[in-house]
Order: sequence, then structure tokens, then C-alpha cells
Amino acid sequence: MTRTQWLLLGAVLLGLAVGLYILFFCPAECQ
Repeated sequence: MTRTQWLLLGAVLLGLAVGLYILFFCPAECQ
């Protein structure tokens, strides 16, 4: 894989991780 593909993959994984964190943990903390 090229550097650009690794950066894109990292950005996608980071976005998914943040999305899942907000989806699952924010309601528990906010309420």
C-alpha cells in the first residue's frame, strides 16, 4: 500500500472509532 492509502485508512478508522465512541459512550455519560 502507498503512504496515501495508509493515511486514508487511518483517517477512516479514526472516524469510525470516534463515531462509535460518541454513539455508545456519550449517552451513558450525558444522562
